[in-house]
Amino acid sequence: MAQSQNVKISALTEALPARFTASDRLKNFPAATSKMCIAKLIDRDTESSHQAINKAFGSLCGNVQNTDLTDGLRMTFQNGEIIHLRPSGNAPEFRCYNEADTLARVENLNQSCIKILSEWRS
Repeated sequence: MAQSQNVKISALTEALPARFTASDRLKNFPAATSKMCIAKLIDRDTESSHQAINKAFGSLCGNVQNTDLTDGLRMTFQNGEIIHLRPSGNAPEFRCYNEADTLARVENLNQSCIKILSEWRS
C-alpha cells in the first residue's frame, strides 16, 4: 500500500484512527469457573448467544456484531469496541482485554467489565 501510494509506511500508520487498549484480571478465579462463564454466553445458537452477550454487556457497548472463539471469547460490538474474555492458561485468573477509541473510554470499559465479571464469581 505504501508503495502504491508512494508514501512511507509511517505515513500510513499516522492516518489510522487512534485505538487504545486496557486489560485487567480477577485473581482467585478458577479456570473452570471462567470457562463456565464464557459457556453461558456462547453455548447456544448465534442469535441466542448474541442475546446473552447483549444482556451481559449491552449496557456498556450496545449490540454485539460478531464473536471469535480463537482464544477465549472476543466480542466486537457495533460501536467498534471490543471485550475479550479468557481464562488464564497458567493461573486461577479470569482476564479481560478491551479496545476503544479513547484512553478514558477504554479504562472505564475495562473497569466496568471487571465489575460485571466479579459478580459472576459466585
